Order: sequence, then structure tokens, then C-alpha cells
Amino acid sequence: MQYGAIVVTFNRKQLLIESITALLNQTVPPAKIIIIDNHSTDGTKAELQTADILANPSVDYRYLTKNIGGAGALLGDADCGGGSELGLGFNVR
Repeated sequence: MQYGAIVVTFNRKQLLIESITALLNQTVPPAKIIIIDNHSTDGTKAELQTADILANPSVDYRYLTKNIGGAGALLGDADCGGGSELGLGFNVR
């Protein structure tokens, strides 16, 4: 089984790293993980680079030029490609 995951984030860099690391460490990891950064201003991309997450070929990072809300962020980016299942996640606590 192949599946993909989409994670929408906004200024939650530490929780995002925990979430993506957990996805990558699954027994069957997603074929593709799309991270939609909803215009974070807390250094999210730099933190992902430091954690070496963006070097993973299954991770696709997309930065939005303005915050359009969680639902808006998903509307244009819901295609994970290659998988028959799709997991959606908002990294909120």
C-alpha cells in the first residue's frame, strides 16, 4: 500500500518537525509528504533544513506567500500523486 500525507503548518516549527519525523518513521512511511507552510514567520523552513527533513526526496515543501487558512491551503495542494490513500494533518495541539 502506498499513501501520501499533506501537513499544513503556520508558526509551529517544533511540532512540525515532530510530526514529519513521526511520519517518516512509520513502519510504512508515506510515499510523499507535502508540507504546506501557510506563510510562517518563525523560521520554519530554516528549522526543516537544519533537521535535514528537506533533503528527503519524499518531502515536498511549499511556502505560501500569504496565510490563506488551513482549508484554503489544502484546496490547491491536495494531490499527493502516486498513492491511493491520502492522509491530511494540521499540526496543532
